[in-house]
Amino acid sequence: MYAFLYISVLAVLMLIFYQDMRYRGVSWFLFPAALLLLLGISFTERSLGVFWNESLLNLSFLGIQMLLLTVWFHFKKVSLRELWKNYIGLGDLLFFLVAALALPFPVFPLFMVFSLVLSVVLALVVFRGKTVPLAGLQSLFLALLYVMKPLVGFDLYQLNLMY
Repeated sequence: MYAFLYISVLAVLMLIFYQDMRYRGVSWFLFPAALLLLLGISFTERSLGVFWNESLLNLSFLGIQMLLLTVWFHFKKVSLRELWKNYIGLGDLLFFLVAALALPFPVFPLFMVFSLVLSVVLALVVFRGKTVPLAGLQSLFLALLYVMKPLVGFDLYQLNLMY
């Protein structure tokens, strides 16, 4: 069962990556599919109580990040409507939520910071002025993290520094 979940997660993450790279948009049903599959893996690794605590911390981190982003763009004279239409897509936000609920607390903030930095580097080097497929790139990075477990033994759920 675990192998099925693992392979299914990788397949859905790769579909998100492909669609976002090719079409600069992702089919909406892939986000709930990714969430359910990732939660299936997550619940085999941590208890429900730990899940709720870490989800609250992750969502708080994400909320603070979105608030700071909104304030930053407000100072740059970008309206809230323009921010969510031209800079951050709904797919990006949905992927943020999927990752926040699926990853343990110390991993999610690290994942967000490193995946955003890598996305900015790729935006400057590869995309150069075009729109950046953020949800797609982050799904690729997350898939690479999940692939590291069977390859090198790196387990996202064992990196928990809180307990």
